[in-house]
Amino acid sequence: MQEIPFKTMICDSRQGDGGIYFYNDYFEWLNRDTRRGFRVNYSDIKDVKVIMNRKKQVTIVTNNGTFVDLYLYRYEELLSIIYSKMDEIKKGETSQQADVGDDLDKLERLAKLHESGALTDEEFAKAKAKILG
Repeated sequence: MQEIPFKTMICDSRQGDGGIYFYNDYFEWLNRDTRRGFRVNYSDIKDVKVIMNRKKQVTIVTNNGTFVDLYLYRYEELLSIIYSKMDEIKKGETSQQADVGDDLDKLERLAKLHESGALTDEEFAKAKAKILG
């Protein structure tokens, strides 16, 4: 099933005239004529830089060191979308880390209760299985 972009924007790159199509997990740039382009996952973005010229140059640096240069007049909208998606990813990672930390705390308490004899082996196994899902 083809994903439908939630936002599109006209933008040039070093590969020619084209457009950016924003999706939930990534954006892609496609050349207007050839329909060839590239895709960047929001989770792979390490840094974003703006160089102010007539057309603003937005350089996106990925985790593997790749540089993606985009040229457009309305760069604020591009930055807003990219930063909001990067924030969503960070919040999700923080939430997952908090959940793992909570689960570890619960397992430690269960282990102490089991060691003290307050929980039987069967009760401990059931409670542990419930925490681990």
